[in-house]
Amino acid sequence: MGEFVHWNINGLKCTNSQNFKDKNETICSILEKHDTSVLNLQETHFLDASDFPQFVKIYKHLFHFISTFATNNDPSAGILVCISKKFVIEESEILENGRLLYIKFQNKANNESQFLFSSYLKSGNTERQQITIDKIRNKLLENENLAEKCFIIGDFNFVTNILDRNSMSLNNTDLQSTRSWQDLEGNFGFQDAFRLSNPKRRVYSFCSRANQKFLSRIDRLYISSHFCSKILSSSYITTSLSDHKIYKTSFSPEVDMGNGH
Repeated sequence: MGEFVHWNINGLKCTNSQNFKDKNETICSILEKHDTSVLNLQETHFLDASDFPQFVKIYKHLFHFISTFATNNDPSAGILVCISKKFVIEESEILENGRLLYIKFQNKANNESQFLFSSYLKSGNTERQQITIDKIRNKLLENENLAEKCFIIGDFNFVTNILDRNSMSLNNTDLQSTRSWQDLEGNFGFQDAFRLSNPKRRVYSFCSRANQKFLSRIDRLYISSHFCSKILSSSYITTSLSDHKIYKTSFSPEVDMGNGH
């Protein structure tokens, strides 16, 4: 299965800045790794395909690029999912502009279909967060097989565990969104990929630029039980290029057992 990488890049449109060039170099280095299966970029600020950086053209022979754009009413949104062409894209759907993208893709090696939600929940807005969570739930209910081999990756902008905030307490946004999210987790059997191998470790993925005392682990990957035993490692990689760390989970390769010889 390879590596699933997520990064809230905090915008990728200031083409004349050194930050833009450095972000692009980092993205290219991820795309050039042979074991990168999925790279999920969020908060792109892209309003349409004309905003795509050069790497989309450079790596189009290696990756599918699937996007949902920010809007004038929500300019800080935007998602770009890069999926290795060792997979075939069977279906994709924008469930919420700039905030929620659904993709069904098939592994060419074993013809196994898998499902991905790229979820970028609205910061500090529990009503909008609830709407996004409900859209994920409704999509899962459409197909009873969808939850069996599914990934939900992104910036959730809330946490469900006091270990994931340096304040050692949940704020009002956390409390309201956690109720709905934990209900979804329980009903469909999702697990926090990082917590499976790090049940008590305290790591943060986001540092508020407005107040650097506010730290949280809002960037996460949830997986179906089918993938839980396949995790090799999960890690957060520090970068000065965004107020979010890069999150990476490595999975063991799929091995099909054939007839004996």
